[in-house]
Amino acid sequence: MNAITQIAEDTISVVAVRIARLLRPNQPQTVMEMTR
Repeated sequence: MNAITQIAEDTISVVAVRIARLLRPNQPQTVMEMTR
């Protein structure tokens, strides 16, 4: 179950980073915070 949760969190993180890059391409700090 922990593995599934981890995969879900990783997927959400990747999507969040992609959205952040699309919305704020000039603010890499936001992307860095998302990946944490």
